[in-house]
Amino acid sequence: VEDSSVIVDAGVTVRDIQSAAQERGFMFPLTLASEGSCTAGGIASTNAGGMHVIRYGTTRALTLGIEAVMPDGSLYSDISGLKKDNTGYDLKQNLIGAEGSLGIITKIRFKLVAPETNHLTAWLGAESPKHLLRILTSLRDHVGDMLSVFEILHRDGLEMVIKHIPNARAPISSGAAWHALIEIGTGNDQIDLNSLMESWFENALAGGLIVDGALAKSEQERVSFWSLRESMSEAQKHEGGSIKHDISVPISAIPDFIQRATEKLIETYPECRPTPFGHMGDGNLHFNIMQPDGGDKRDFLACWDAMNALVHDIVVEFGGSISAEHGIGRMKKAELKRLKPATEIAHMRAIKTALDPNNIMNPGVLFD
Repeated sequence: VEDSSVIVDAGVTVRDIQSAAQERGFMFPLTLASEGSCTAGGIASTNAGGMHVIRYGTTRALTLGIEAVMPDGSLYSDISGLKKDNTGYDLKQNLIGAEGSLGIITKIRFKLVAPETNHLTAWLGAESPKHLLRILTSLRDHVGDMLSVFEILHRDGLEMVIKHIPNARAPISSGAAWHALIEIGTGNDQIDLNSLMESWFENALAGGLIVDGALAKSEQERVSFWSLRESMSEAQKHEGGSIKHDISVPISAIPDFIQRATEKLIETYPECRPTPFGHMGDGNLHFNIMQPDGGDKRDFLACWDAMNALVHDIVVEFGGSISAEHGIGRMKKAELKRLKPATEIAHMRAIKTALDPNNIMNPGVLFD
């Protein structure tokens, strides 16, 4: 408790970490749709992100220490959680996000934070990604670091959720082209978040920043807002084939990236359905493309490699990453080799060769 941290074995689920933290008066701020099944070792090995990166960072930012079995059989242990330790290389950083290619993580010390006992959730409608970017900037100016969630989705994606997920309904009645789920939170129960948000809402509506919006009036309504966002992937499964991209670009570039990528996709594949959604607050989009309505799934998925290359090339033009939080694995390693600077690949290979000369740790991921 005094160190505001928790030590867990690698097989503990994120939800169990959240529960244990809550019992001791803390919050483990990593929030994922899969938190009931994903494990501590998995999120560290993939540097998972989730919904609250805008305020609390990725798993890397929350990891204070790691214990791991190394390829030579030795036990690496840096589990003390020191906030200051300048005694050379920070070796645990090599293991975070390495996808098991440098060692087997067995134990992690995670940072815990003060709980958001006072929070407010809202659903906003906007005309375009440019408006969403202005909303994000405006909210940051208005509430500061209390802004902990800023998720976006297109109208088509919301309609898929309403169509396929039982009891799902739109939070606002307007036909806004774009939607944002936002949440602000604080541990200070004396702050009147409703008044704070209502004053912003009135100005945003009068200034044309938003076209509509709704504040969650109860915990049940808050859960229903979150369910719409978290059901995006499930709803898309019912629409047929989907070619997915987990990408990131600078936050300021998101509107232009969405426009450019969408136009290029429609130009090349006229009947495809781009359905982007995700974490605008940290620059990460799940830029998914659905098969044409009534089209053939097999024919559409045959475009996988070409469509990936099209989207990834535009990502790189905007200074982005082809994998924001899902990792490279085996599926994206050819694209990594094609797009990542050769110097960086060479350095990664040098680390792999030095630590795992026999290539026994998850061979075949990242590169051959």
